[in-house]
Amino acid sequence: MEAMEKALRAYLKTCQLEISVYIRGTRFREWTYKNRLVGQLPFGKIYLNKSKCSDGVLVRVNGVQMFTRCTASTWQIVLEINPEQSRETLTSNRDGLIGEAANELDRFIGKIWVNPVSGTRGHFQKTVNVFGNTVYQVHDAPRRQTEHPSDPVLSPHAASPRPNNHNGTGNWEYPATTDRTPLAADSLYTKNLTNAVSNGADLSQSLSSQDRAPATACYVHVVDCSSAELIRAAKNFLPDQIGGIRGKLLQKWTDACAVAATELAKIQHRSFSFRTGFVFNEEDLGRCTQDGSIYTLLLNPVTNKGLLRYKLSSKTDSGIVQAIAAHEAVHMLGDLSRRKIC
Repeated sequence: MEAMEKALRAYLKTCQLEISVYIRGTRFREWTYKNRLVGQLPFGKIYLNKSKCSDGVLVRVNGVQMFTRCTASTWQIVLEINPEQSRETLTSNRDGLIGEAANELDRFIGKIWVNPVSGTRGHFQKTVNVFGNTVYQVHDAPRRQTEHPSDPVLSPHAASPRPNNHNGTGNWEYPATTDRTPLAADSLYTKNLTNAVSNGADLSQSLSSQDRAPATACYVHVVDCSSAELIRAAKNFLPDQIGGIRGKLLQKWTDACAVAATELAKIQHRSFSFRTGFVFNEEDLGRCTQDGSIYTLLLNPVTNKGLLRYKLSSKTDSGIVQAIAAHEAVHMLGDLSRRKIC
């Protein structure tokens, strides 16, 4: 009986059942939870549980373990076969796969043996789209035209020819373009934000409607996920879909980044050039990347189920967005050119 109970517990530990199981009057709770979705095969989804040591790749249907394949991974990998495809992919005694499904599983296991880390990062192809050429600049002091007489007078449609190195209060410059060509009227900002920031005011309230330009397709759009829900949600944030609430969220995120970058420039006595945008990933709330001297500050606008993560009317959500912006802006103090992502 002891050996049977031990075998039963060992088997149940590889499962994740939706029912309550009691052994000798005590409820069993030692399930192997599938946790984070990291990839997908034609007949099932791949999950990764980093909090549990590996027992191999657990192949399951509805949380019930069918069989296990040995791997070099130190983390637990779970392959949940689509229930409607289980009969056509599993052998009759449920200890293996048949046909092309078996080949797909072998290829997946092979990737893990070659490189356990990359093998379990089963992302779909990563895409990075940059819409427009607007780059926002923050300087450590207000720009003084008299010190550079050859420079054109700054205006909402003129690029800043060189960064400013003066110390003093922070200054949110007019947008600049990488090719120094005149800006189109789709610039998000045409206002000095120094007073709004230094007075501790709510930036979204400090800028009146005439001080804003509508949020348009001048942002970075990064899809780096394996979730079908996230991929579908990301399509709703492309230029032809980003109006309304999504556009306002982009505006709020850029507002928050402007506040954070301005304060950072004032404290560090440095100048920063950055863009803003959205990233779609199962783990990141925000992300900072670097391309030369230009940083990209990204916000994840949706949950892992593809639902909008933030309410524009919520003060709590506004505070969270500002906190994420501050966190990502601080990364601009480091060199991300080699790491690319942080």
